[in-house]
Amino acid sequence: MKNRKSTSKEAIVNAFLEYLKDHCYDAFHAKILHFVIIHHDLIEEKFSGKRIGYTTVEDLDFKQVWIADTDEETISFDVLICPEIYGQVKLGHGDFETQSINSLWLVCSCTAKIGTKLFDLKIGPAEEYTTKFKSSKPLSGDLVPYIPKEDYSKYADEILSKYYPEALRTPQAIDVWKLASNMGLNVIDRRIDKSRALFGQFFFTKGLGKFYDDEKGEYFEEEVPANTIVVDRTANYIFSYGSENMTIAHECVHAYLHRKAFNFARMINNSLSCITCEKTGGIRGGENSRTLQWIEWQANSIAPYLLTPSKPFERKVDEVYRERLTFEDFDPLIDTTQVVSDIADYFSITKQAARKRIIDIGNEDAIGCLNWIDDGYVRSYLFKKGSLKKNETYAVSFKDAYANLNTNVHVFEGILRGALAFAENHVVIFDKKYVEDDEGSLRLTEYARRHMDECAVKYSVSARGKAFNFDGFGTACYLCKQVGLGIQFDVRVSDGTNIMDSPQGKAAMASVKNDIDELSKLMVGCKLPEILTKFRDYREMQNKELAINSDLDERTVQRYLNGENKVPDKRTLIALCIGLDVRYPIIIDKLFREAGIAFKENDEDDNALRMILMCMPGHDIHYVNKALINLGCEPLTKKKL
Repeated sequence: MKNRKSTSKEAIVNAFLEYLKDHCYDAFHAKILHFVIIHHDLIEEKFSGKRIGYTTVEDLDFKQVWIADTDEETISFDVLICPEIYGQVKLGHGDFETQSINSLWLVCSCTAKIGTKLFDLKIGPAEEYTTKFKSSKPLSGDLVPYIPKEDYSKYADEILSKYYPEALRTPQAIDVWKLASNMGLNVIDRRIDKSRALFGQFFFTKGLGKFYDDEKGEYFEEEVPANTIVVDRTANYIFSYGSENMTIAHECVHAYLHRKAFNFARMINNSLSCITCEKTGGIRGGENSRTLQWIEWQANSIAPYLLTPSKPFERKVDEVYRERLTFEDFDPLIDTTQVVSDIADYFSITKQAARKRIIDIGNEDAIGCLNWIDDGYVRSYLFKKGSLKKNETYAVSFKDAYANLNTNVHVFEGILRGALAFAENHVVIFDKKYVEDDEGSLRLTEYARRHMDECAVKYSVSARGKAFNFDGFGTACYLCKQVGLGIQFDVRVSDGTNIMDSPQGKAAMASVKNDIDELSKLMVGCKLPEILTKFRDYREMQNKELAINSDLDERTVQRYLNGENKVPDKRTLIALCIGLDVRYPIIIDKLFREAGIAFKENDEDDNALRMILMCMPGHDIHYVNKALINLGCEPLTKKKL
């Protein structure tokens, strides 16, 4: 056809619409032309009621397509087209003038099958557009299903009802190998990538797979049949929480939901044979493809519901809780962890996956258990229901606590004045009601662990990359052993958090004010040796006690108090502050300025020391030294004999 309009990449509405324009233009043109010929009165009306002689359709402007999923191969779709119509307008005296209109919007209802090509295309007669096409199962322009998050469970139930219906009747562990078999899928185990960066593949069509041989230390090629799931058991798939079952479930979702999208992609690039999924939640080769990110998001989101279908899962969780409630000593602070463990065992999933699903169904007690941060589990805690959003947590790493000091003025002031402290991976009000000494380090009191909303700073967590940030998953990754490795997180004090303005926060600020005022007075007009001596006397210490508290030898302490050390050492002075229980950054800052000591910007070692000064009040010298070593830095002291 002449005058066919080309569309730039920027103007493309969607890929399927462009495909129809490129490959089916003449077929649609014939339908539109037929409409124009048989609806002459309507065309004259569009030409402002003028009498029209000969009419023709010069060009079609493909405006939109609405696509619906039907059966395994077929789709139905409505194509909205605005034709450019030329007509011979009678002017009088037998004269005619060619004029054009492009104000008529027509729609053609169609069906087709998606395979190696678009076939069995049926285009219905063109009709004047009146209303938008509606479908219960709409598809995008790349033939990816539109699935709102509230429907994840529904789609998982649909898969199970067809291929594993017993799982919807009775709570049970899903045999994913049986599920795959029922779906007509094969499952094989192969090392997909030497770096273990890829956890699984799904071959929609027969293709050549590239795998790694550990024994030979080289890659090899193998022909893989169509409808085959490849699982790499050595790869730590982030969304599986270490579970092979979740990996297979993930690929089953691809097989069920994304075959049309894959076949359509092959129509454009026939070299495709499989979807290759990365352990960090993306698809290999799809870094810049919104469509591939989208289908991976769907597989990540729906797979957990395949292993723990909502209604049976809720029944089992309720059953386990009711059994626990019969125990006279039932305590959610302790027993929730066991409930999670029991559910994980029952459904053959990991504890982390069970915890996430239990949280999803509304049990907030599970939020405070099995949190893994800084190479260890945080002791369980509870809080007032509704205190946390899905992307929030009271537990935070030491580094993230320090990095966020300046993101909230109230938290910063609380830290600066020593009214907040870092204890057991929480930033909490420094008060004996909430923290207590545990052999030189601070730990939460029993009361604090049951009332975290009363005493702790809230943090919001998001993982960098859209694949992770849905329904609180970024926060779940942050708090999960090993799963969070390799992901970068953005952690910040939650908006609106002002724990220091609470009655408890105000009381903590008031309790430290007198000590800060007294220490400040002792510093007026004094040099470093005199300040340290006055601090020692104010704390009613002897040199020997100060030496023990600072992990320094007594002679070193004496030299600093006598002024014999003309160039104070940064680490030694910090050790003395810890030994003197000078835990207020606002005081320490003045002391260091008097000593002529400055911290270098962007220096890894100095950054670690600043972290210690700001976040470690209340911890003894041995705990602080251990923290520095864990940060990869030298300790403050190496005790001299």
